[in-house]
Amino acid sequence: RTLSLFARMDAGPLASYLSGLVIGEELRAQDVQAAARVTVIGSPSLTARYALAFDRLGIPTHRMGAEASWAGLHALSHHLPHRTPSP
Repeated sequence: RTLSLFARMDAGPLASYLSGLVIGEELRAQDVQAAARVTVIGSPSLTARYALAFDRLGIPTHRMGAEASWAGLHALSHHLPHRTPSP
């Protein structure tokens, strides 16, 4: 954010720049290796950024919308033991 503060970068692209730094560091920390396709779940703008980063590493992606998270959580809930709420 200091790039904008010191007039080294316009404020407009700053959010994308910071997002790219975070995504790049996340993938670096995970020591991602080229392998099978990676599924990326989230909003269209975020999955596009992740797909671009994976593409730079030579890793193919499959993008899915955020609704896949809810569907997955719902499916998992069917495998949890049922509990009766305490009064």
